[in-house]
Order: sequence, then structure tokens, then C-alpha cells
Amino acid sequence: MDLSRPVPATTTRRGGFWPTAPEREWWHHAIGLPVVVLLGWYAFVRGTRVPVLGWIDLAVHEFGHVAFAWLPRAGMLTMGSGTQVMVPLLVAAGLWWRSRDRLGAALALGWAATSTQDASVYIADAPHQRLPLIGGVHDWGTLLGPRHLDAMWAAEDLARLAWASGLVLWVVAVAVLVTEIVRLRCSGASGDGPSGTASWDTDDDPPTTWSLPAS
Repeated sequence: MDLSRPVPATTTRRGGFWPTAPEREWWHHAIGLPVVVLLGWYAFVRGTRVPVLGWIDLAVHEFGHVAFAWLPRAGMLTMGSGTQVMVPLLVAAGLWWRSRDRLGAALALGWAATSTQDASVYIADAPHQRLPLIGGVHDWGTLLGPRHLDAMWAAEDLARLAWASGLVLWVVAVAVLVTEIVRLRCSGASGDGPSGTASWDTDDDPPTTWSLPAS
């Protein structure tokens, strides 16, 4: 290995436990954009869970009850949906600030958006309790019931707030990807490619004549 050769700037830079991401091209984000659009289509157009991802949400939801079982019952019930939304948001924050990975952060925001919409469906079901349940206890039906908050009347408003919050997260995810696509395309068009690529310095003109080295 030639140690005198510079290491390309696109190599992943390690920053402690959480490494930073390599430089991304515009088409990486262009591939991620339809993925986020598809997530939004499932959640906000069809109003259904995303295949596979919905099962992950369910697992995270149940994990939240276990992880926060030490809280009072009302808190434990809330942290099922709370953890379901909080986990993808934490992933997005870590990818954005620690890894500088805008693509990964946008995908995680898209996930958070669908998870928030899924929570809104659960909240809206509190007065009716028609959804099939794993443990037999309806979190929001119990939380908003007479034994705790006694605010069943607020279920619809809370569900609408959660749905709107999820939609905002989805819009932000799309905006991040579109912004990155435009930014990287413009920087490429202006000749400012990723660091580590060859470039010409116009101040150092090449010699106009050639001469043989002295013997």
C-alpha cells in the first residue's frame, strides 16, 4: 500500500462511536424520493399501515410499554404510541446531526410520519375500540376513559392533531430530499464536484515549451 497517495475524501469519516456518512450524489436522493412518496401514499392516501414497516411499528409500540413500565399506568399507556413515534425521530436526528446524512434522515422522517399517522388511527378508535389488539387493553380507550383522564370527547381532536403532525413530518422529508437534489445538481453544474475529485487551477498555466532534461 502506497502511504504517499491521498485518501479519497468520499471515504467514510469516523467520528467516535457514530461515523459520519460519505458524500452522496444527487441521484441517491432521487432514489430515496419515490420511497418517501410511497410511504406517504400508504399512510395519508390509503390510510393503511406500510407493509413490513407497520409490523416494526407494532414491535416498537409494544417495546415502549415494556421500557416504560416503571411509569404510572397512564404514562405507560401513553408511551406505547409515544415510543412508536419517538424512535424514528431519534434515528432521523442522529443521522442528521451526527452522520450528516440527509438522505437517511429524510427516510427516517418518512418513517416517523407513517408511524404518527398509525398512532392517529389508534387514538381515533378510542371511543369505538374496534381495532384488533394484542394485549386486549386499548391504550387510548383506557387513557381517555373515566378511570384516568375522563376525556373521551378529545379523542377526535387528538387524532386529527397526530394525523396533521405526521403529514408535516412527511412534507419535511420530501422537502429535504428535493432540496438536496437541487443543491447537488446545481453544484455539479457549476463545476463544484465532491471533494477529492480532480480540478484545474487556472492560475498555474502549463508550460508552452518543452525541453529535454540535462544529461
